[in-house]
Amino acid sequence: MNDEAFRNVAADSMAQGFVVEILLTQYLKTFPAGKVRKKICDSIIQTAKRTDHYEGLIQDEHVAELFADVVVRMHRAVEALVSRAAARVAT
Repeated sequence: MNDEAFRNVAADSMAQGFVVEILLTQYLKTFPAGKVRKKICDSIIQTAKRTDHYEGLIQDEHVAELFADVVVRMHRAVEALVSRAAARVAT
């Protein structure tokens, strides 16, 4: 992947994250503040941790290690996105 392709992928990812954050913020606003919103946020984070649907698809150990790293980073990204959306609703 050359620099231009990497920049395009990164820009697309950032744009998608921003749009999802805004949409999640609007969705969370439809619920009363408190336990209901927290439960929704927790559910999103817990659901993102499920990767069992990928089981058995990766046969190569090197690719499996790369995938594991990507999954860990995705978990962090989901948690950050949900946290930012929750913070937007709180303000």
